[in-house]
Amino acid sequence: MPRIDRKKPNALLTVAIIAIATLWACGSDEAEATGSSGAGGSAAAAGTGGSAGSAGSAGSGASSSGGSAANGGSGGTAGAGCLEAMPAADRTRTLLVGHGFTSTGGNGTDLRSLSVSETGALSDDGTRLDIGFRPSRIEFVPSGGVALVLGEDGSLASVTVESATDLTVVNTVTLPEADYRDLLIHPRGDRAYAIGKNVTEESGVSRINIACDGTLALDTSAHFGIRLAASMAWLPGADRAVLLGGQAVFDPIDERDIRLLDMTGSPPVEVGAFDVYADFVDALRIDVSPDGAFVAIPNGSPFSADGGQVVIAKIDGDDVSETQRFMDVEDAREARFSSDGTSLFVTQLEPSKVVQFTRDADTFQLNSTVASVGLAEQLALITRGSLADWIFVNAVNAEPNIAVLKLDGQGDLTLVERFDLGSGSDQLMTAIAVAP
Repeated sequence: MPRIDRKKPNALLTVAIIAIATLWACGSDEAEATGSSGAGGSAAAAGTGGSAGSAGSAGSGASSSGGSAANGGSGGTAGAGCLEAMPAADRTRTLLVGHGFTSTGGNGTDLRSLSVSETGALSDDGTRLDIGFRPSRIEFVPSGGVALVLGEDGSLASVTVESATDLTVVNTVTLPEADYRDLLIHPRGDRAYAIGKNVTEESGVSRINIACDGTLALDTSAHFGIRLAASMAWLPGADRAVLLGGQAVFDPIDERDIRLLDMTGSPPVEVGAFDVYADFVDALRIDVSPDGAFVAIPNGSPFSADGGQVVIAKIDGDDVSETQRFMDVEDAREARFSSDGTSLFVTQLEPSKVVQFTRDADTFQLNSTVASVGLAEQLALITRGSLADWIFVNAVNAEPNIAVLKLDGQGDLTLVERFDLGSGSDQLMTAIAVAP
């Protein structure tokens, strides 16, 4: 099947990245009483989550002993809200990056921590932790005290984050065989959903229960099987989600690539399915606006007649329909809405750009572009406090760096700094996340 293999860059890109890099040589803060905001949605209790094996439920704020959390094995059930309460909005945050390459260009397995001050200043004052597999996505639970690290190979690790200098692996589970690039955590913090891309229905959406101490347990009974699943985003309240996935070119053919899912069941239930792109779709992340009105769907596939496009689709009850399509957004990788939903940010990998679209009522338009964000792929967004809508992008310019962006006084996206991480391919990043 001709599709992009994101497990490692193509040969030319690998050589280019390593050559550039070589030659150019949360803790225990006081919690707020507010709920968590999901990816494009406000928090609401959406059930307590299934029991993860045979261990008893942990009470609110308690730790469950869990035990082994292998596939379908035992593990503690998350107590009501024990990972839900968010820390103070203005504080020093931990930023995590995954280093997916070694100094010789092989697969790296390091998780690295840095600090983001209340003013947005980055400090390389953290540590490196070997998680045992190549990281492709990192996400924090709402409390910020636990981060989940997803590997392309289907490994998923839980890491406690007491501070930038205090990281500890809790446990690791193995997901069904697929290429994993997206991970979504429920606003309650008691479950996560990993999106696996493969040509069989053994891939799709896997549910992983999270105990109060961070222990993970795969819930095999809650698996939603679909071919070529790529990304998922919450609707407000997290009772529903939008899933990008479906096999439009090879048998068995399914021309529909966007699906509304009811997430209250186990497994989730498809509410509706809709066709947006004609053939191949390659996107690292879709996103839903905070009011739940729109979903943004990038397509960076070089194999698609619709590649290099971003579709904005309206969500109206059980219906999803395209309202706008932006052309010439080459190698579009991720889409993220701003905290208030008035801006949409899209990364472009090989053009090395981050573009900003602005929203006026139901209409979007291209507003600004930040160029020279080398090989821009993943972005991490702060959604709360005085640093709301500050963006951190894994980049490669003269050296691997974190590009820091924010909205200026006129509402345009602007570059704050490039924070260099040092020379060498072992400084290249394959994942990035910032504490809530």
